[in-house]
Amino acid sequence: MQILSQRSLGKRIRREICSSKSRRVAQALLTASVLSLAPMGSSASAQPTADPAAPDQFTWLAKARDPKALDWAARQSEKTMQRLTASPEFAAVEAEIKQARAASSPAPNIFLVGDKVVRFVRNDEYKAGAFYVAPRQSAANGRAIDWRLVLDVGALNAREGKQYEVMFLNLNVQCMPKAERCLLPFGNGGSSFVEYREFDFSAGEFVKGGFHSPPTRGDFAWLDPHTILIGYIGKPADQLASGFAQTIVAWKRGTPIAEAKPVYSAKPSDSMVSATTIGAGATQRGLLTRVVDYSNFELYFAGQDGTVEQLRLPTRLQNFGTAFVTGNHLVVQLADAAVIEGKAYAADTLISYDLKAPEGHRVSTVYAPASGSYVNDPFEGIAGTGDGIAFVETRNLKKTLVLARPTSRGWSITRSLSAPSGVAMTIPGNDRFGPGLIVRQTGFLQPTQTSLVLPGRKPIPLFTGKPVVDASKYVAEVHSARSRDGTMVDYYLVRPKQAKPGPMPVILSGYGGYGINVEPSYFTGDLGLGLVAWLSRGGAFSLAAIRGGGERGSAWANSAKGIKRQRTFDDFAAVAQDMVNSGITTRGKIGSFGRSFGGLLSANMVTQQPKLFGAAIVGVPVTDLFRSVDDGSIIDAGQTTETGDPKDPKQVPIMLGYSPYQNIRRGIRYPHVLTVVSTEDGQVGPGFGRRFAAKLQSVGADSLLLEGPTGGHGFPSEFANPKEHAAQVTFFIESLMK
Repeated sequence: MQILSQRSLGKRIRREICSSKSRRVAQALLTASVLSLAPMGSSASAQPTADPAAPDQFTWLAKARDPKALDWAARQSEKTMQRLTASPEFAAVEAEIKQARAASSPAPNIFLVGDKVVRFVRNDEYKAGAFYVAPRQSAANGRAIDWRLVLDVGALNAREGKQYEVMFLNLNVQCMPKAERCLLPFGNGGSSFVEYREFDFSAGEFVKGGFHSPPTRGDFAWLDPHTILIGYIGKPADQLASGFAQTIVAWKRGTPIAEAKPVYSAKPSDSMVSATTIGAGATQRGLLTRVVDYSNFELYFAGQDGTVEQLRLPTRLQNFGTAFVTGNHLVVQLADAAVIEGKAYAADTLISYDLKAPEGHRVSTVYAPASGSYVNDPFEGIAGTGDGIAFVETRNLKKTLVLARPTSRGWSITRSLSAPSGVAMTIPGNDRFGPGLIVRQTGFLQPTQTSLVLPGRKPIPLFTGKPVVDASKYVAEVHSARSRDGTMVDYYLVRPKQAKPGPMPVILSGYGGYGINVEPSYFTGDLGLGLVAWLSRGGAFSLAAIRGGGERGSAWANSAKGIKRQRTFDDFAAVAQDMVNSGITTRGKIGSFGRSFGGLLSANMVTQQPKLFGAAIVGVPVTDLFRSVDDGSIIDAGQTTETGDPKDPKQVPIMLGYSPYQNIRRGIRYPHVLTVVSTEDGQVGPGFGRRFAAKLQSVGADSLLLEGPTGGHGFPSEFANPKEHAAQVTFFIESLMK
C-alpha cells in the first residue's frame, strides 16, 4: 500500500527440508528456478561492438526543450492519455481515487520552529500546498490545536504568476537558529533549481528586504542572522557537472548575491558541496559537506570570520555524509570499518566528534549496531536535539526509537517508543536546541500517526490519518526469495485475504540504490491512493528489499555498487519468480514499478526479463548508462560509484549487460511499457525516457510515453496531476487484469 521499504531479516516462510532426498529435490528445483532468471543479453559477448555512446536515430529526442522533441513528446503523451482514459476502467479508477481522497486526510509535514509548530499540507483544497502555525505550548498540552493559515502557495502563485511547488522542504535546517524566520524552497514548475525566500512564521508573511535567492541547486546555512552560506550559480560555468553550484558564498542581507564573498569551492570533478548550520549566536557557524561522489564525503567548518577548517574524519560515511548535531557533539555514521585516533570502529557505527575535546581525543562511540540491527534511514532516521541524538533502530522489521545522550562516561542509550512489525517509524522533525521530537508511524494497513515526543511523557498526537480501506479485508506479509547467487532477499506482500479465482495480478516495486531504503506507509507512495483501486479489484502490491538499498546496512548497499549492480536486478527478478513458484501469481501477471533509480531497475526488467513481467512503469528513469548528449540531466556526476564508470574500458562490457537502452532488440516480445517523465525534471532529464520509449516502439513493442510539462522529478502528483496519476493505475489494470 505504499511504496514501502522493508527491512531485511524478515520472517522466512520456506519450510526446512529435513531428509537428504528432499534436500536434493528442492535444490534441483531451486537451481532450475535460478537458471530461469538469467538476464537476457546480459553477457558481454552478446553485446554490440559499436560505441554504446554513439548517436543514433533517437539522439534528437535527448534535449529537454528542443522544439521538435517537445512536439514529439506532446503528441506521444496525448496518444497515451487518449488510450488510457478511453479504458472502461479509467472513470471508475479516477472516481475511486477521488472518493478515497475525500475520505482520507493527507499526512502533513510537521516541524518545530521556535516556540511554534509548523504544518505543511497538500490536499484537494491546497493543491500547491499551504503552511499553518500553532503555539507549541498548545500542542504540548495535548489540547485541540488551533492551526492558523499563514501561506497558501496556490494564492501566491496566482498573485505572482508563478507555478511554485515547495521542493526539498526541511525546516529542521532551513530556519534561523532559535528563531521563526525560515528560507522556504520554491521550484518553479517543480524544477529542482529552487528559489529560497525568507518567511516569518510569527508575522505570517515574507520578510520585506529579506533573502530571495535566484534559482540554485543545493542548500544553504545561516552563518549569522544577516548572512547565509549558499551555492551561487551566476553563469553556467559556476555549475559542477552534476548541476550543483561549485562555490559556496557568504551572502549578506541587503546586498547583491553577485557581490557575495566566496567561502569554499568544490573541485570540478566533485558531485556537490552542501551547507548547514551548527550552533547559535556567537558559536553559530556553517558545516560544509564536500561530496566527492555519492560514497565519499569530507566535512568542513566555516566560521563567521570566513575561515574554513576540515574535520579529521573518514570519508566513507553513511546518510550521504550528513552530520547530526547536539550541543558540542557532531555525529556521523561510518560506511566502512575505520581506525580513528588509534581506535578501531566497525562499519555502521554512529560516532561522535566532540568540538571542545582536545585534539586526538574527540571521537567516541555513540552506538554500534549489534548483529541483525540497523540504523539505515538516511533522511528521517536520525536527528539531533538539544540534549542528545535520537535514531530509529530496526531489528526483525521492528522499529524502536533510541535516545543517546552524552555523559562524562560516554553515551547513555535509552530505548523508548516501539512500533509493531511492519510499521515504519521516522523522525521528520526535531528541536535542535530543546528536547522535542516529531515522530511518525505508518504501516501498509495502519493510517499515519504523527506525535510530539517529549522526555518523560507519552507521545502527544498531532495528526491521525483516516482509514481509506477496510483493513480486515487485506493482509500484509513478509516473504523471502533466493537470488541468483543464493542470497536471501526479503519482500513485503499486501494482498486481499479472499483471492479471486486465477493467478493474482501483482505490482512489484523497488529501488535498490544509494543505500536508500523505503518504508511502509499508508497509501502515500508514488502510486498513493491509486492502490486502493488496484487492491479493490483483487490485485496485490509487493516491495522488494533488494541489494543496493540500505535495508541491511552498509554491507547490503555496497554489495551491489558499481559493476556489481546486476545483483540488484537479479534480486528483483528473484522476488518476482518466487511469487510465481509459490503460486501467488504467474508469469505475465506481474507489473514492475520503479521511479528514478527504481526507473533503471524497472527498465532492466523490461529488457532482461520480458517473459516474467507483463507490464512495467518506468518512471523518471536513467535508461542509458553511456549517454553522451546534453539533455539537462545532472544525475551522471557521482553515479559511477553506483552503476560503474563508462569511461573505464574494463567496466564497459559489464555495464552493457544492465544498460537497458543498449539491450532493446528486435524479435523480443516485450511487456507493455509506460515510461513517465517531466520536461522540467532537472535531476534526470526527459531525454532518457523519451529515447527508451521510442526505441521500444521501433522494435514493435507496446511502448507508451507520458511526459508532463511541469512537475519535475515528482511527476505525476496525485493532487496537481490527478488524471495522469489515475492513468498509471489504469495502465496496470488494463495490462495485467484483462
